[in-house]
Amino acid sequence: MRAFGAALSTVALLAGCGGEDVKNCGELRRSAAERALEHCNRALDNRLVFGERRALALIDRSAIHADRKAWDRAITDLDESIASLKLAGKKLAVAYYDRGTARLQKREFDAALVDLDEAIRLDAGLVLAYVNRALARRAKGDLKGSLADAGAALKLDPREAKALVQRAVTHYEMKARDQALADLDAAVKLAPQMAAARHLRGMLLLEKGDADAALPDLDEAIRLEPGNADALQRRAGLYERKQDFARAIADYDALDRLAPNNAAVLYGRSVVLARNGDLERAFADVERAIALNPKFADGYNTRGWLRLQRKELDAAIADFDQALALNPQQLLALGNRAGAYAARNDYGRSVADLEAIAALAPQNANHRSIGLFRFYLGQYTESAAALARALHAQPGDHYAALWRLLAQSRAGQAREARAEFAAAAQRLPAGKWPAAVVDHYLGKAGEPAMFAAANDPDPNRRAEQLCEANYYAAAAKLLRNRVAQALPQLRAAEQDCPRDFVEYGAAVVELKRLGK
Repeated sequence: MRAFGAALSTVALLAGCGGEDVKNCGELRRSAAERALEHCNRALDNRLVFGERRALALIDRSAIHADRKAWDRAITDLDESIASLKLAGKKLAVAYYDRGTARLQKREFDAALVDLDEAIRLDAGLVLAYVNRALARRAKGDLKGSLADAGAALKLDPREAKALVQRAVTHYEMKARDQALADLDAAVKLAPQMAAARHLRGMLLLEKGDADAALPDLDEAIRLEPGNADALQRRAGLYERKQDFARAIADYDALDRLAPNNAAVLYGRSVVLARNGDLERAFADVERAIALNPKFADGYNTRGWLRLQRKELDAAIADFDQALALNPQQLLALGNRAGAYAARNDYGRSVADLEAIAALAPQNANHRSIGLFRFYLGQYTESAAALARALHAQPGDHYAALWRLLAQSRAGQAREARAEFAAAAQRLPAGKWPAAVVDHYLGKAGEPAMFAAANDPDPNRRAEQLCEANYYAAAAKLLRNRVAQALPQLRAAEQDCPRDFVEYGAAVVELKRLGK
């Protein structure tokens, strides 16, 4: 049964004038659509083609229009064919079926249902009418009716893959994921070249977390239907998660060719380009995305992050402000703005953004950073409380334990701080840096032993660990009010630490506090 113009052949009706045109109107549709359309037009312009022959030729021409997605033209021809009253039974059923299908494509679901109901009344064995009515009923929210129609189609023809796909989609919407996957498995087995079945199964496997199984389905869906934007988008996301950025970018390039001015595509590619280190192209893409959609909150956040990498702090903060004006609960923009404020040494505003994240999404709270920045601000009691929350969330966090010790000690709770630190140290992993710093604060190792442990064979790691050793050695001296001895190590930390290390920020703040 053909999907459009399904059960009709005009071959047996070709007697008399216009017969050759009527014949070719139907027969050439698949192999030579333009010629077929010329024959249809001639046949329908011929006054000697009338009655049932004309009604059938209208159906054939409507099928050519449908192949070209010219749904209004298809419907016009089918309206005339049905209104002629020259068709009956299964032939009339096909006209209603075809018009219902065209109306489905136009998302005119109520009108489509009326036509498909009539098609089934006229021909209860018209399998694809049940399939399409299943789609229309699902679109109207009648999931039980949709399942019933898909089941009726499969009862008539258990090998109808389209019915399996429709039932799978309905199962999916009913949260019956395993049943949906079983139907798609059966559909792919029956029709391995059906792009929709491969696409939907790939999508479902992705949602189940089985990216390796999803990839061949998405590959095949795209091979069968190169213009399948959703499959390309999903495969691009899959490649991005696998950190196969070159392939992800290639898929976004294909999407950009399909839809050259699509803000979502440009944004998606900008994110992958940024992760791949191509910050200039990423910036160009996100600029275009924002120009196309000035209310694109994610776009402003990403452009802000890219500006942050360029050290354009004020411009970055302006972008994060705009992202948050559009979406006040965007956690990424809040976190990024907190980082920008911290880079500008505006720790009060940074803490405000981090506290906002903690209020909106406690599971995403960065209590350690809140504690560190409150320490910088001299809010030692609040710092200690935040660092306690950080340790509760991550009992093995050496740095949270160290900074809580420092904060409690500065808050006048030195004895309690030492006792808590000793207890916390029992839960900290031993052996790896900064375990030597912990041992130094516990009194188990002197300062030379801490610096010896920092002296890693890897030059980058050695520089980072010596930076930390300088700061923590100075901080230990400050707890004992040995300021003069601490100053050289604070200056070394200020000079040698990477600018994004908390020890650098702490050294700068401490030197300023000491007036040095």
